Amino acid sequence: MLFIILLILLCTVTNLFTEVLILTPLEVLRSIHIPGIVLWGGLILLVAWVIGE
Repeated sequence: MLFIILLILLCTVTNLFTEVLILTPLEVLRSIHIPGIVLWGGLILLVAWVIGE
């Protein structure tokens, strides 16, 4: 039972961090109206760079 509660808590905290760290900057970028191809290209380059490190 404790394990399930901890798991739910972990998921909630992870969701919160995901929302704050990823979704908020994406919303800001979308509000600036950067063309989609530039945004996706940048995200792909960022992911490739992180994996390459």
